[in-house]
Amino acid sequence: MSVSVVAITLSLPTIMQLVVNNAERLGQSWEGRPQLSVFLAPGTSVARGLELTLELQAKPEIAQVEFVSADQAMEEFKMLSGLGSAIELLPENPLPASLLVLPDSAFDSADATAQLQEQLRQIAEAEDVQLDLEWILRFNSMLDIIDSAAKVISILLALAVVLTISNMIRLAIINRKEEIEIIKLIGGSDGFVRRPFLYQGFQIGLAGALLASLITYAVLLWMKGPIGRLADLYGSDFGALGLSIQGLGWLILTGSGLGLLASVLSVSQHLRDIEPR
Repeated sequence: MSVSVVAITLSLPTIMQLVVNNAERLGQSWEGRPQLSVFLAPGTSVARGLELTLELQAKPEIAQVEFVSADQAMEEFKMLSGLGSAIELLPENPLPASLLVLPDSAFDSADATAQLQEQLRQIAEAEDVQLDLEWILRFNSMLDIIDSAAKVISILLALAVVLTISNMIRLAIINRKEEIEIIKLIGGSDGFVRRPFLYQGFQIGLAGALLASLITYAVLLWMKGPIGRLADLYGSDFGALGLSIQGLGWLILTGSGLGLLASVLSVSQHLRDIEPR
């Protein structure tokens, strides 16, 4: 029962960190070179749109510009939405013409892209300029917050593991009080008395870590389907990242280390109070 408590406590931060890592990888799989969409004012002619395309294409910070007329935008919308017959009932085309601007790879940093976005807003015909990857930047910012929260929770749960195992060792010392008194009475050293409890704390932490790894694998296996469906919705071939050998090693090292630390603290506090009468 006690090992199960330790295992669940260890598995929670492990699962949270894996979720954050997978979310970061999923965000990276969506990322590409940022693209800017310049929506032109209604009534902008195709000729003017093509003229703007040539002007922007000449800029060194821009790798590619594609002009999408209002009619082209409507045709694409009909094809993707499946609402062709309903859209034809509209009195006029509500979609604007636009320019799809791809920055050069040498100018695709966040600052350079923001400067280019501001330059594009200065175009007289531009009604709005949107950065297509802005939502990914927000997504990454949210992940940073979640990652920080996960680290804080991990520290608190590590303290909970130490307190849990420490209490278990304390109870073990109390249950073996008479035995400890006899050992000390016949000349047993403190190190000799302390050793079994240190082993016990280490073993509890190790067993808890191994069980936590099984819990983690089970949870990730259960989440594999929903993660795959989410990736399919965004056209990504993303595969969920499980607990690696290195991660398993760190989990075992952390669990056994916390168990050993807890036993050292508990033994140091309670064993000195037991002396032969």
